[in-house]
Amino acid sequence: MVYVFVYGSLLSPRDLRQVGIDPSKCKPAVLPGYEITFDKKSINRCAAANLSRCEGEECNAVGIVCEAGEEVINVLDRREGNYHRELVTYKLIDKNESGGEAYTYISDNRLGDDEIEKCIQDKKDKKLMKYLEIIADGLCYWDEKDKGFIELYISGIKNDKIHSKITAMLKEALRRRKQHLKLNEEGFTTCYKNDRVFRKVEEACYEANHGV
Repeated sequence: MVYVFVYGSLLSPRDLRQVGIDPSKCKPAVLPGYEITFDKKSINRCAAANLSRCEGEECNAVGIVCEAGEEVINVLDRREGNYHRELVTYKLIDKNESGGEAYTYISDNRLGDDEIEKCIQDKKDKKLMKYLEIIADGLCYWDEKDKGFIELYISGIKNDKIHSKITAMLKEALRRRKQHLKLNEEGFTTCYKNDRVFRKVEEACYEANHGV
C-alpha cells in the first residue's frame, strides 16, 4: 500500500474524494523536520501551502496520511503539477500507532516575502483568504475527530513575521467557520457557509441539497 501526506486543500474530505481518496482511510500525522509555509506561487490561490525543511524538536508540519494506490498517486501527480513528489517519514499523532514512509508534494517555485505580502493585502480577489477557508473546512473536519488538531496544525506553520499574518487570516477563517457549525438533532455537524455537511456516523462529507 502506498501512503500520501497532505497538508493544504486536500485536508478537505470533499477534495480528497475528488482525487479518489477515502477520508476514512486517513489519519492525523506530523512530519518531523518540516514546517508549513504559504510561499508556493499559485495563479488560483496567490500563495499556496508548501513544506520547508527546518530544525528543532518543535519543527513538525501537521497534516493527514492517507492510503493511496498507484492510480491515486497518478491523479495527484497531475493535480500537483507545480510540486514535485518526495518520499518522507511521518509519525502518527496517535501515540499507540507507529509511523512510516509516505509521499508528499513540495514546490521549489517559491514566493518572496514581498510577494506573499501582496497576496495578504489583496482586497479585490481575496484568493488567499478563499484558499484558507478551504483549509479551515478540512481543519474543522479533522478536529471533530481528533480534538486539538487545529491547534497542532497552526503550531506547525512557520513562525515568522509574514506567516504570523497568514496564521491570523487562517484563525479568522476558522472563526467564521465555527460560527456556522452546529450539531442538529439527527447527529449531523453542518457547515452552513459552504453548505457542506459532515456526517459523523459515516465519516462522510455531503454537499447540502445536492446529495453525493
